Amino acid sequence: MDAPEKKSPTISDVISEYLRMVERARSKPTMLAYKNGLLVFSDFLNKKSLKPDVTPIENLTEEMFKKFFEHLTSYAPTTEQLYL
Repeated sequence: MDAPEKKSPTISDVISEYLRMVERARSKPTMLAYKNGLLVFSDFLNKKSLKPDVTPIENLTEEMFKKFFEHLTSYAPTTEQLYL
């Protein structure tokens, strides 16, 4: 009997788990800053037709991160650094 195939977590699943860990380990303002940055990232992915709520995390490529880094150049340098 084969074991059931384990479903890969979505990008949103991984983001949520990360924020839960940050919430336990960091101050509330720090967690909120990280959350805001990840919301910007999620919004960016949605605009690129990569839906975080349904896309498995392994579909997130290095190329997509490069595009996000380029996108951040429109932000103030301190904001850009926070989101990286």
